[in-house]
Amino acid sequence: MTTALTPLRRIAAYAVCADSADRVLLVRASERSGTPGTWSLPGGAVDHGEDPNHTVVRETAAETGLSVAVTGLHDVLADMRALPERGITIHTDRLIYRVSVRGGTLAGRVDRPTDL
Repeated sequence: MTTALTPLRRIAAYAVCADSADRVLLVRASERSGTPGTWSLPGGAVDHGEDPNHTVVRETAAETGLSVAVTGLHDVLADMRALPERGITIHTDRLIYRVSVRGGTLAGRVDRPTDL
């Protein structure tokens, strides 16, 4: 017997932040996440009613300690992932923004979904 998975739609915004040597800023998922040890762009889910430009600034600050400014839209991607253990299939629309650092101090995090 096949159990139907409940569809879930998610919108997320991510930052591409490169330095003068073209190194790109990444964050590492902690043991508290569903994908521990995985490296990704800083970013996350757009809250209901939130502008995705604000999401990428908010999430980058929360995950890295850096204040950023959006400089443009880099790409838009969509993917689907089945999570049968949770009974859902997730369709995520990902907005990838180019950003520049305005200030702040790069910092690791303790006991959060991202830790480095």
